[in-house]
Amino acid sequence: MRLNWGCGPVIAAGWLNVDRVIRPGVDIAGDIRDGLELADDSIDYAVAMHVLQDLPYLDLLPALVELRRTLKPGGVLRVGVPDLERSIDAWRRGDAGYFYIPDDEVASLGGKLIVQATWYGSVRTPFTWDFLHELTDD
Repeated sequence: MRLNWGCGPVIAAGWLNVDRVIRPGVDIAGDIRDGLELADDSIDYAVAMHVLQDLPYLDLLPALVELRRTLKPGGVLRVGVPDLERSIDAWRRGDAGYFYIPDDEVASLGGKLIVQATWYGSVRTPFTWDFLHELTDD
């Protein structure tokens, strides 16, 4: 069993697609903070692609604990989050081309860093590698 948690509109064929929003292709709709309607140790492989950063800091650990609850022993959790360190490195080296923010929205490099790191206000928790590792380390 493979879980695509926080799938949004990206529905993966052959996966159990879970999201807060009910839409075509979503198999289970609900907020992970309320618990997932899945049995303990029922998932072989889970992905959480660009969804953890949307949670407030205090909700991160409970969400990860809930994902861990659903994973079988030896199961795999693959997480994708924006890399704050890469953004900071681009800012430090003056690489405006790294940022997706158009000049007509924000011209300053520091502004581009902030807007991209918070992705127009939707990112509630930025991540670095060591922070993500700390949260997911058994």
